[in-house]
Amino acid sequence: MKEKVIVVYSEDANSTLMLEWMERQVNTEIVAINFSNDDAFLLSNTAMIVGAKRVYMIDLVSAIEPSQTLEELVTSKVLKIAAKENASSIVATDDTYQWLMKQNPSIKIMPLVS
Repeated sequence: MKEKVIVVYSEDANSTLMLEWMERQVNTEIVAINFSNDDAFLLSNTAMIVGAKRVYMIDLVSAIEPSQTLEELVTSKVLKIAAKENASSIVATDDTYQWLMKQNPSIKIMPLVS
């Protein structure tokens, strides 16, 4: 059975290379999450091309509630998707990694290091 990993990525080259590298690893299924206001279709296709099995595109502007902070939105969405996907771990960039670690989740959280 493949290990399912959530990767919170951006459209930068490091994130794209990480998605591609992880997909090549034995027993790893990648589910990607991107928080962006940019071209969702292009970013989603890029993630799928480099190996993500599923991609969640979340528009920060439309997703955030009036009383919610960016940190609350991001951590809530990532942890909900990880639970829905029954993921074994989450890989995230620096800010998101720090925010997730504050939540003390039961899932393994790893930093995306460039």
